[in-house]
Amino acid sequence: MTTSDSPFQRETLPRRESAPSGGSAGSPTPPERCQNFLAPGARFDGTLIVEDSIRVEGSFTGQIQTGGTLQITSGAQVRADIHAAFVVIAGSFEGQIDSDQRIDLLPPGRIRADLRTRRLVVEDGAEFDGKIEMNPSSASAPQPASTPTSSRRGQGSASDR
Repeated sequence: MTTSDSPFQRETLPRRESAPSGGSAGSPTPPERCQNFLAPGARFDGTLIVEDSIRVEGSFTGQIQTGGTLQITSGAQVRADIHAAFVVIAGSFEGQIDSDQRIDLLPPGRIRADLRTRRLVVEDGAEFDGKIEMNPSSASAPQPASTPTSSRRGQGSASDR
C-alpha cells in the first residue's frame, strides 16, 4: 500500500461534506486515481483509516474508514465493516457498509452485506444478498426507533431475480 500520509490512525476521521479528490461531488473516484491501494496478492487484517480514496485489489479483513471512495476491484476479497463516502464493488465482499453518498455494485461482484446509503446502483451481472437501508437525507443520520423485523437472510436477494 502506498500513501503520502500514514493511513494508520487511531482517531475517527471527521465527516467530509466536500467531494473527495479525484471525483466530483456526485461521483466516486475512479480506481486508477485512488492514492492508496492494497495490491493484488497482498493480505491485510485489521483497521484501515484513510482520509482520501483507496483501492483494494488483494485480500482484506477488518474495518475500513475513508472520507473518499473505496474501490473493491474484480478479484479482490474483502470481509469488513466499512464507512465511506462512496463504495464501488466489483470483487467479493461480505460485511456491512455505511455510505454517506452512494454504493455501486458492479459485475462480476458478489456481495453479501447489509447496506446503508443515500443512493444505490446495481448493474446487471452483480450478485447481491442482504439488506438495504435507504436514507435520502443522510446515511449516517440517527434513525427513529422502528418495529423489529425478521433478520432472516436471503430474503430480497437481487441475484434471484
